[in-house]
Parts: sequence; structure tokens; C-alpha cells
Amino acid sequence: MRRLVMVVLLLVAATGMMAAQKKAGATLEGTVIDNSGAPVPGAMVFASCDKREPTCAIAKTNEVGFYSLATNAGKRQLRVGAKGYKPWKKKVHINTGVQTLNITILINEKLHPTVH
Repeated sequence: MRRLVMVVLLLVAATGMMAAQKKAGATLEGTVIDNSGAPVPGAMVFASCDKREPTCAIAKTNEVGFYSLATNAGKRQLRVGAKGYKPWKKKVHINTGVQTLNITILINEKLHPTVH
């Protein structure tokens, strides 16, 4: 009987540890630049967690285009938006700890036509 109780307690502890790892903290950071290589200050970076929580983390780039997005580890849909640029999105898997993802967004030619 003691052995059964020990096995059950170990299974419960292991399950709790796995759940804690799944919800572990993660940080995604990097720079947002445009297709000319210039930083994009003021761009908004969004992470979607699931359908019930469409946006679970938001960051805004600073004057040199740097962002730092704190979220939980797991699969995320990232979106970046900035005035004058085309929307950007990508599915990523964020691991625990700090990861770097530099993002290039395209200038919206309809708003900034090229003069020939």
C-alpha cells in the first residue's frame, strides 16, 4: 500500500512540474526594421496565445526599433503593425528564457509611393 501511495505522489508531482514548465516565463526580443534596413520606432508587436485569448502580450518598439515581449513559453502567432507599413505575421514557438527574433516589415507603397 505504501508503494502505491508513493507512486501516486510521484506521478502527481511530475504532472505538476510538467504543467509548470509549460507555463514557464519566456521573453522574445529583437529589432523591427523596414526593407531598407531602417529601424521602425513605435511598431506594435502582438503575441496571440489561443482563440480564447487573442492577444496575450504586447510590446512597442523604442526609438531604435528594439522590442522585448514577455509571455509564457509555447506556440504563438506574432503580429507586427506600424503606420505606413504592411502588416506582418508569423507562427513561432517560444522557449523558456530569452530568445531573439529580428523582424523586417515592408513599407506600404500605397502610402509611400516611389517617385521615378
